[in-house]
Amino acid sequence: MDAASMITRNDLPIAQRMRAVFELKQLATEAAVDAICDGIRDESVLLAHECCYGLGQLMNPRALPALRNALSDTSLHPVVRHEAAEAIGAIGDPSDRDFIAQFVDDPAVEVSETCRIALDLFAERDANQSSTSCSGRFQSVDPAPPAAAQPDVGASERVRRWSEELLDTRLPLFERYKAMFALRDDGSPAAVAALCKSFADRSSALFRHEVAYVLGQLQDPLSRDALLAVLQDSSEHEMVRHEAAEALGAIADSDALGVLRTHLDDSDQIVKQSCEVALDLYEYWNADRETAA
Repeated sequence: MDAASMITRNDLPIAQRMRAVFELKQLATEAAVDAICDGIRDESVLLAHECCYGLGQLMNPRALPALRNALSDTSLHPVVRHEAAEAIGAIGDPSDRDFIAQFVDDPAVEVSETCRIALDLFAERDANQSSTSCSGRFQSVDPAPPAAAQPDVGASERVRRWSEELLDTRLPLFERYKAMFALRDDGSPAAVAALCKSFADRSSALFRHEVAYVLGQLQDPLSRDALLAVLQDSSEHEMVRHEAAEALGAIADSDALGVLRTHLDDSDQIVKQSCEVALDLYEYWNADRETAA
C-alpha cells in the first residue's frame, strides 16, 4: 500500500498514517503535495493538522488553495485552522497578506493569534527583503526567525535577555517567538530551563504549544519532567498537551513511557492519538539505537 492511499484510510493505526504523511513530505513531489492536501479534512484532528504542518514545511504554493479553504472553514477544528494559517505564512505568498488579515479577529483565539504572527512574519520579510527558509540545524520552517544574537554580549547574558523576552507578556507574540527560537538554537541547559519555565505563562495556549514543539525539536531529557507535567494536566489546552506528548516521544525517554501509555484512553482525541504516535516514535528511535549499538 502506498503512502498516498494510507493517509485517508481511517481503518489504519494513526501512527502508520502519520508516517505516511512524513514519507510524502520527504518525497515533496506535486503528487505528494496533492495527497497531503487530501488529508486536511480527515476526521482525525491530529492527522489533519499534521497535513497542514507538512504543507507549510514544503513551502509549495500548489498547496495554497487547500490551505486557504481550511482556514476559511469554521467547521474545522481550530487546531487544524491554526496550522493552515501558519502554513500559509510559511509559504509566504505576498498576495496572502490580505487574506490572512481577515482572520486576525477570528473567534478562535488560536487562529487569531496565529494570523497576527503570520502578518508580523510578512512584515519582517519585507523589512529584511528576505524569504522563508529552513532554520539552522533543525531544518524547520518556523513561524518566526530567531532573535539576533548581539556580538558584544556573552552567551549567558544572551540567554538571560532572551529568557526575559520570552516571558514578557507585554511583547507581541511574534517577538516572544523570536526569543523562543533563539533559545532553541542556543540549546544550553539554561535555555532549556527558560523554555520549561515558560509553561507557567497562562496568557496563550498557542505560545505554550509552540514551547512544547521546540522542546521536542531539542530532544533534551532536561525537559522531560516539565513535558510530563503538561501532558498530565487535564485542565491544559489539548493542543499543548498533544504537543507535549509528541515531544516526549521525540526525547525517547523510557521513564516517560508509562505516562504516555496511561493517556492512550485520554478523553481528548488529539492527545490520545499523539500518545499513540509518541510511543510509535519511541519504538522507532529505540530500535535505531539498538541497531547502532
